[in-house]
Amino acid sequence: MRLDLPDYLVKEAVKKGVMMSIGTDSHHIDQMNNMKYGVYVARRGWAEKKNVANTMDLSQFKKML
Repeated sequence: MRLDLPDYLVKEAVKKGVMMSIGTDSHHIDQMNNMKYGVYVARRGWAEKKNVANTMDLSQFKKML
């Protein structure tokens, strides 16, 4: 069972400027390709790279924190 936000909540988060991250929800190395499902949800919710914390390089991430 995946725990992704529904796309309509992603869209609301984007509108409100909420920074999100996309993960795999993996419990085994074979599940690392599950990242695509999080990306699919983010795209359906109109999230862009600027809305996703784990697309930043280290210096950008530190600045955000």
